[in-house]
Amino acid sequence: MGTVVCATHLQLGEPVAIKFLNPEAAEDDDSRCRFLREARTSARLRNEHVARLMDYGVCEDGSPILVMEFLAGEDLGQALHRRGPLPVDEVVEYLLQACEALAEAHARGLVHRDLKPSNLFLTRGADGDPLVKVLDFGISKSYAGGADDSLNAKITGSYGLVGSPAYMSPEQISGQDVCPKTDIWALGVVMYECLIAECPFERRSMAEVFVAVLKNDPPPLQSKRGDVPESMEKLCGWCLHKATEGRCPSVVSFAEELFQVAPTDARRVMVRRIRRLAQAAHTDSDRTEGSESPPIAGTSVTAWKRTRAVRRLRPSVRSIAALLAVVPVVAFVAALATARLTKPAQDGVAGTQAEAPTSPVQVTSGPDGPPARSGVPPSSSSGVSASASAGAAASVTKLREKSSTPPITTTGAARGAASRSPKPPSNLLDQWEPLQSP
Repeated sequence: MGTVVCATHLQLGEPVAIKFLNPEAAEDDDSRCRFLREARTSARLRNEHVARLMDYGVCEDGSPILVMEFLAGEDLGQALHRRGPLPVDEVVEYLLQACEALAEAHARGLVHRDLKPSNLFLTRGADGDPLVKVLDFGISKSYAGGADDSLNAKITGSYGLVGSPAYMSPEQISGQDVCPKTDIWALGVVMYECLIAECPFERRSMAEVFVAVLKNDPPPLQSKRGDVPESMEKLCGWCLHKATEGRCPSVVSFAEELFQVAPTDARRVMVRRIRRLAQAAHTDSDRTEGSESPPIAGTSVTAWKRTRAVRRLRPSVRSIAALLAVVPVVAFVAALATARLTKPAQDGVAGTQAEAPTSPVQVTSGPDGPPARSGVPPSSSSGVSASASAGAAASVTKLREKSSTPPITTTGAARGAASRSPKPPSNLLDQWEPLQSP
């Protein structure tokens, strides 16, 4: 259906792989939908064991193209044809790496539906170690529903059965709904083929393949190869169980059992990473509420949505700790600001009360002595003195209300008397010297 060529990026000078549809497939709407689905799925998956998509576009004639990272090496099918059965340790390594890619895909609600040796590409990482890349998500399906359901319907409606018959699960052949266990079946078939270099359900016709998948059990591995561990034999039989209820439930369970066959420290880390990928609740922007799906195989969509709703209402520990740390600081700042705003007002009220005269006082002056005070009401001859005192008191009160700084609104002689006084006056009238009577 498509062709992959090697090209060079003109600006970067790096090699890339360009995949485009053949002319007859480019005119078919279903083939174009499958091509677009492969681009969308590859863009969503960020695992290092998935071929990285660099760009998607349309040529001048309208045919779509995919620009992917260039991979040097060969696929697993070519390696089996060239080398024959692979060592047990090597098979464990390849399948665990493939499980990483599937763990992320299943966590996003995607089923590959076409796992086979030719879609597992063997290359080398930056450190030189073997690296498996899972290819061709063109017929992958969202088993929990989502935005790409229209593409699922077009692809399935056109081809009827999608996938490679010898690697298809019984539910695929029967036309039932697929789930992550569909990929588990394909992993079991690939493991069987890697160990003895032949597919357990390969037959001369497609009808015989379907009968073998639905009715027949493959020959035991140990009858074909004596050095296969018994635990690996049991795991393969668990993956190839006809009914989904009795099959290995998830890639996590598959990876944990496969790790026991040939355990190493590096593979223990890999299993932990697979477990984290499968349990991760992704919140990417390309996932809507209707397309979110259970992170672990076997969990119902209804239970998953109910759990997510409860999680939204439950505050996180970090949020509570941050709130408890901020509240005391805010309370302290508010109390400090309130104290600063209240103090000037209290000082102004106290100053006004202290400075206001309680009774009219007549100030007179003798020719040879200091001013004398009396509680007698001011006479007509001292009206100027009382009027000046009242005006000065009103002036001081207004200035007190505008500023917390003690106001000084006096005559020059009064300012001199006030500067010579060691203590603040107890009465407003102490700030002025008496006016000379006419």
